[in-house]
Amino acid sequence: MDELIRSRLHDALDVEPPPPYLRSRIINSLPAAERPVRWRVPSFQWARPWVAALLALAVVGGLVYVGRAIGPQLVHKAPQRPITPAILISPTGVAIAPDGSVYFSDVLSAYVFHQLPDGSIATVAGTRPDASISEGDKGMGGPATSANLFGPIGLAFDRSGNLYIADTYAQRIRRIDRNGVITTIAGTGIADPALGGYAGDGGPAKSALFSFPFGIAFDGQGALYISDGDNGQIPGFLAFDPAGSLYAESGDTYLAPTGRGCEIVRRTVGGVWSPVAGTGACGFSGDGGPATSAEISSGGGIAFDSAGNLYLADTYNHRIRRVDRNGVITTVAGSGTEGFAGDGGPSSKAELQFPRGLAMARGDLLYVAEDADASGTPTAPGRIRLLHIASGTISTVIDSQTPIHTSG
Repeated sequence: MDELIRSRLHDALDVEPPPPYLRSRIINSLPAAERPVRWRVPSFQWARPWVAALLALAVVGGLVYVGRAIGPQLVHKAPQRPITPAILISPTGVAIAPDGSVYFSDVLSAYVFHQLPDGSIATVAGTRPDASISEGDKGMGGPATSANLFGPIGLAFDRSGNLYIADTYAQRIRRIDRNGVITTIAGTGIADPALGGYAGDGGPAKSALFSFPFGIAFDGQGALYISDGDNGQIPGFLAFDPAGSLYAESGDTYLAPTGRGCEIVRRTVGGVWSPVAGTGACGFSGDGGPATSAEISSGGGIAFDSAGNLYLADTYNHRIRRVDRNGVITTVAGSGTEGFAGDGGPSSKAELQFPRGLAMARGDLLYVAEDADASGTPTAPGRIRLLHIASGTISTVIDSQTPIHTSG
C-alpha cells in the first residue's frame, strides 16, 4: 500500500469500528498477520496496515472509508447497508450553474447530481459507486452519466457553462461539456509517492501528477485554479496547506485549508498572500471581532454575497460564519450543536452537521452541503440546506428522501 496514503492517517489514534458487514470484508481482505485484534488504535505503527486498507477500499470500491486529514475526524463511515447506485450519502461540493440550477457532488456515492425544477435530483456524472480505481478513465469521451468517478469533491463552472469536477480520489480533473460529454483535462490518476504526488508544471495538464485535488475555481479571466491537497500547492503558487476549498473573486483567490491550517487566506492579483479569517489554531472564538483574531475549525466552503461579504463553512464547529467587508466575523447559521433541527426558523438557532460545500445563488441564497456522514453515525445521510441571507432563515431542499433520477 502506498506510503503517501498511509501518511495521511499517521495520527489516527481512536477510530470507531465500521458496520459489521463492512468490518468482516475489510478484515478478511488483509493478510492474516495484519488483521487487527481490536479497533482502538494505540499507535500508528500498529494501525498502519489496516488504516491504509480502509482508505484503499474507499478509493477502490467507493463503499467504505474515505480518509480525510481534516481536523479530529479522519475517516468517513459508510451506511449500514449495501450502497446502491445513485444514493445520497455524503454531499460535499456545491456549485450554481449559469442558469441558476444547483449542482452538488457526493464523495462517497461517487456521483454528481443536479436539482430539477420539480425539486427532484438527477445524476449528472457517475455510474456506479463500486467502480474500481484501476478502471481509470473508463467512460471518458462519452456521456458523463455512463462514466465512473472515484470521489468527486470540488465543482466549478466556466463562462461557457461547462462543469469542472475535482475527482479527488482519482487524482484527476474532469470536464463535462454542455452536451453532457465528460473528459479528463488534467491528471494521470497517479499520486506518485517518490515525487510527492507533485510533478508536471510547465507541461501538458494531462501529464501532471496531483495528490488529492480538493478545490477548484475560476478567476475573473477564466483561468482554472486547483488546490492540490497533500502537495500543499495551488499549481504555480506556493500556498498554506491548501487541502481545501478555493474561491476566486475579482482577481483575488481565496483558499480555505481543511487540514493543519484552520484559516482562510487570500492571494491578490499581485501575488501577495494575506490572512482573511482564523489564526491557524483550530477552535471557536472571536464572533463580533476581527476575523483574523478568531478561531475556526477546518474551513470548508467559501462563498460571497452580492455585497461582498465572505461566508465560510466552519465545518467542525457546525456553523456558517460571515466575514463582512470590515473584517468582522459573526455566526449566521448554526448553534454549534451537531444535529439536524431548526428548519423554517432562525438560522442562528439551527443545528447543522459538518457543513462543507457552499454556493451563493442569485438573490443571496446560500446553498450548504452538510456532510453528515462525517458524524460517525453510519446511517446518517447528508443533505443540502438553503440559507436565506436576507431573512436569516434556513430550510432543507435536498435530503435522502428526495427522488433521484438516474439520468436527465
